[in-house]
Amino acid sequence: MPPRNFQKVEIVDRDGRVIDERYIKSARIAPGPHRDVEAEFFLTVHDFALTGALLKSAYLTLFRMVGYRYGSDAVGSTVRRALAEFYFRKATRVDARNHFRDFRGAIIVSLGGTLDEIPDTLEGGKMLMHYAGGTMKSGLLFAASCLFRVNSVTLIVTVPAYWQFGYSLDAMSYYRKLLSNRAMKHSIHLSEFLGNSFEISKAPLDIQYIPNSVKPNQRTER
Repeated sequence: MPPRNFQKVEIVDRDGRVIDERYIKSARIAPGPHRDVEAEFFLTVHDFALTGALLKSAYLTLFRMVGYRYGSDAVGSTVRRALAEFYFRKATRVDARNHFRDFRGAIIVSLGGTLDEIPDTLEGGKMLMHYAGGTMKSGLLFAASCLFRVNSVTLIVTVPAYWQFGYSLDAMSYYRKLLSNRAMKHSIHLSEFLGNSFEISKAPLDIQYIPNSVKPNQRTER
């Protein structure tokens, strides 16, 4: 049950029927109906076959950007090995859980908001970089998220990544913590691939993930 001091907001359709509920942690909304309110939240994907397919898309995208540097390093190879084992064994959708369960929570679906307003990774080279223990200057890069726009919906595919030699175990540890808890405190920076390098924004994005208390196995952003 959510804490009593969290305000519950009902989302209704045009006929006034309640179609969803959300609990707000960081703000208060005045009582009464509100029309044309812009909302932003995320759902976590737990379909392992879909997870595998989108991991492949992210892997190929990063491979196109940086080549073998990602697929052969200690962190990127975790994605490569999972994909290779699945395809070499000619596994089926039913087998996907055995191959991609370590990536449970890697796929987030954006349902409106800031990320839907920026170019995605394929069209504009935009990505999210995740840092633990500080910002891009002081923290450790441990993950990168590709943004894929599909039918006006943004899919965020988060894969492990690191640039500091000797910290691969730390990067993977933070990555696993993030997948198990998307509300984990860390710094997220928008980056752009410029053909042979990444330009990373110095200011972190204001993105906070809050567990959805209404529907289990999902995550929301406020």
